[in-house]
Amino acid sequence: ILTFWAALVKATRMMAAMSEQGRAFGFLEGGRGITYAVIMSIVLAIFAKLGSGNFALKTVILIYSVLVMLIGVITWFVFKESEIDEKQGASLQDIVAVLKMPKVWLIALIIFCSYAAIIAQQYVAPFTSVVWGGSVVLGAVMAILAQYVRPFAAIGAGFLGDKVGSSRVISWGYLLLLAGVLGLVFIPANKNIFFVLVITCVVYYLAMYVIQALHYAILEEGDIPLAISGTAVGVISTFGYLPEVFVPLIGGRLLDLYPGALGYKYFFGIMAVLLVVGFFITRYWMKVTEEKRMLMLQQAAGKTASAN
Repeated sequence: ILTFWAALVKATRMMAAMSEQGRAFGFLEGGRGITYAVIMSIVLAIFAKLGSGNFALKTVILIYSVLVMLIGVITWFVFKESEIDEKQGASLQDIVAVLKMPKVWLIALIIFCSYAAIIAQQYVAPFTSVVWGGSVVLGAVMAILAQYVRPFAAIGAGFLGDKVGSSRVISWGYLLLLAGVLGLVFIPANKNIFFVLVITCVVYYLAMYVIQALHYAILEEGDIPLAISGTAVGVISTFGYLPEVFVPLIGGRLLDLYPGALGYKYFFGIMAVLLVVGFFITRYWMKVTEEKRMLMLQQAAGKTASAN
């Protein structure tokens, strides 16, 4: 991730026109989802076939290791230097310039608030088992379900983002994600209405991948210079992805203090508060980037008209 993430985001931004940032990042996220769902399903089948023991686990680790190295070799030959960037490294001046950009910190906050709920998704499987009384296998199925929702949500969000504005779609995603999280908090656990839990989880997954797909599409809305976008992504990721550190700590602590349903309610309740904060930050972002967003939408509309 250290060597790969910022380069991936910058390359994606460079390969798409200003008016096509949404679909570029939407296809990126959707493609990741399809790949992950297929590989995860195959690897899970291999793991089960080999007896689910130590040998099976070592085999799974080996499969992932070989795949990553193979993709590294393919990337070396597919991407040419001239397609990426001729600039070598970021200077201290670039880093200072990025740190002084208010829009960089706004993007970091938008990602921070949404990513907390995205990380919290890993608690859906145990929530299904502990609170709703589902089997461990059923909990795993609920978790894998997210990967099958991912490509539809991400690609759809990308096209919609180019049509109405990526940050606008993110704000809608925040409201949808809030509805999903609150559903987990307030819907009474009853096996007779298990389908309601499934619908709630689908809403949760749909919304979180709508937002995640467009996290970096708004770099263009913020007019972040392309030349230092790799540095900007590094700063944004450092702070935006901090929930990956503290969300499991909060979840573990709450479930220790309040075992069972109450602990999960408190946990998802905290995520709901962060989503409300993220929604209002996104609305503020839309206000400060209105001029550039309108320009992008006009360009997109012009391309559509010329194509017709």
